[in-house]
Amino acid sequence: MPEKTIVSWNSMIMGYGMHGEGEKALEMFLELEKSGVVPNDATFVCVLSACTHAGMVLEGWWYFDLMQRVYMIEPKVDHYGCMVDLLSRAGLMKDSEEMIKNMNMESGPALWGSLLSACRTHSNLELGEMVAKRLIELEPSDVGPYVLLSNIYAAGERWDDVERVRELMTKKGLQKSVGSSLVHHEKSDFKSIERGHSSHKRRLMYSMLSDMGVQMKMSYKDMNP
Repeated sequence: MPEKTIVSWNSMIMGYGMHGEGEKALEMFLELEKSGVVPNDATFVCVLSACTHAGMVLEGWWYFDLMQRVYMIEPKVDHYGCMVDLLSRAGLMKDSEEMIKNMNMESGPALWGSLLSACRTHSNLELGEMVAKRLIELEPSDVGPYVLLSNIYAAGERWDDVERVRELMTKKGLQKSVGSSLVHHEKSDFKSIERGHSSHKRRLMYSMLSDMGVQMKMSYKDMNP
């Protein structure tokens, strides 16, 4: 390639970042600066995303500051999204919460959803309750926050609260798809649907399974705000 444009630089940084090669991605950014090409807002999305995938918290803070202080680029939703994801994955939920609250723009449900998912991962019940309430205010008809909050309660074996959330979902007409399983018996396959009351352990298993789908949904929202 005779001359690298900002698009090609961004592509290389993003490529390394997506494969967990955070240090390589940052090396590419340094090469970009040396070449005289001026990074743009998309460049810093790529850099911050690389830091997120590699768990490079300090580096993420550094480049988030560099973007504003040196290159005079005001953070956009994508930049905040990367930082919230980076901090949340590192278990720094309070820092993530403060970043959302101090944004210079209206924070959308995708950012709060990322934080709520992290609360589930790190079993942060107190913050999870607060974030879930905020998300429900923003999107009262979205089943996701209810399911994640239910999963947080289930992880803490607070079954009364699990039932309370599920009853609230029913009252509001919000339902998850019915869980089903395929059971093989000799030469025949039978599809069974679990109904009625279940044991606490089974509730926890179902909650964990449903959480996987919700987290994928939240991740999709983060990438497509």
